[in-house]
Amino acid sequence: VGSAYSPKILTVHGNSLRLAIWELGGSEWFSILAPMIYAGAHVVVVGFDVSDKDHSYERALIWVDQLNEAKAQGTLNSSIVLLGMKSDLKSQVDPRSAEAFCTRSSIEFFDVVSSISSLNIDAIFSKIAEAGLKNLVYSDTSIGAPPEWVPDSSCKKCCHCSVEFTLTNRRHHCRACGFIFCGPCSSKRLQLTQFGISKPVRVCLTCYGIGVK
Repeated sequence: VGSAYSPKILTVHGNSLRLAIWELGGSEWFSILAPMIYAGAHVVVVGFDVSDKDHSYERALIWVDQLNEAKAQGTLNSSIVLLGMKSDLKSQVDPRSAEAFCTRSSIEFFDVVSSISSLNIDAIFSKIAEAGLKNLVYSDTSIGAPPEWVPDSSCKKCCHCSVEFTLTNRRHHCRACGFIFCGPCSSKRLQLTQFGISKPVRVCLTCYGIGVK
């Protein structure tokens, strides 16, 4: 409750990447869930409505301050991105002011997008993926650590088809990405040699489709 998940596959520098995107509401109430959602994230994107400076933008700056505090405490190791949305509307936010704030706050980058006009949509996903790649650390070039599993309590619906979980429709973790799916959406099996797993194990449809390369 309070969050939504969606995957996106794209190619960056010739590599096929699967972005696991969690969306969290921006109101103060959702700040309770935030640490659970962004734990282990490679990039945290803070979005705001460019046409709403007094509420949306100011609230975004508070979120950034909270994220930087978490980084200072060692509970967050992610790139932070500030994203102005609804750029097709008249902006109340001075881009120079936003960029100056990003510089002071060690933000990875600031940009604007519009879902109506599709401005910067594809480009921004590539930039976010590139920011995330900077935070990937490999202790072994041949065998990596499997992903941490998303807690059962954080998912009420399948991360692929959004069907609700019940006593009969159980949760299943994808061994490749760690997210939670229903039985039909996690019915495939793969060898995960990159994690040192030679026996085929349960994976979601998206990870199966890309072969988790």
